[in-house]
Amino acid sequence: MLDALFRHHRWANVTLIDFCMGLTPEQLEASLPGQYGSIWDTWVHLQGGEDGYLFIIATGDEPDWGPGPGPVRPSLSELRGRLVQSGTKLLELATSLEDGHRLPGTFAGEGRELPAYAPLIQAIQHGAEHRTNITSTVAAIGVQPPENRCLGVRHGRGGGAVYRQGRQERQAVFVSDLCGLPTVNLVDNGGPKESSASLAGENR
Repeated sequence: MLDALFRHHRWANVTLIDFCMGLTPEQLEASLPGQYGSIWDTWVHLQGGEDGYLFIIATGDEPDWGPGPGPVRPSLSELRGRLVQSGTKLLELATSLEDGHRLPGTFAGEGRELPAYAPLIQAIQHGAEHRTNITSTVAAIGVQPPENRCLGVRHGRGGGAVYRQGRQERQAVFVSDLCGLPTVNLVDNGGPKESSASLAGENR
């Protein structure tokens, strides 16, 4: 179960950032009131959060979250690579840490123990929240965002998965053991494409 949850988390991040790599620089600076910031800044924040949760699991200590995105930001291509790495590591940890594992460390200047599941749950929640921020902003500027919910695809004939993108339906490679998620390329960061390298099936 955890395996599927974190494979979907990684897949959703990479699928959406692949889509965002096709936006213009002006579109990447779009934002909505009450959300984190621009689309680009939100990606920087989302990926930095994943590194922070991995730091907590590795050390037990609270990371230095910093002031947020600065004037020089990583490119979406660079962030994509980092998201593949952090998503893969979260997947490995979620499926290897023993039940009841605790993380002794320092939070807010005080020593305490944190259950190992806490940063893992936060990673899932944080990713879903900010992907929603991004897709809401994309829709607000008149662009149809991709579908990346696990239940957002339906089975097509012949073992494929058909999912909607705008008003069009396209046939995608079907990953039969994970809700029909189309595959994405974990290596090539040149934009969205189907690949035989299944994001959902790696590190099983």
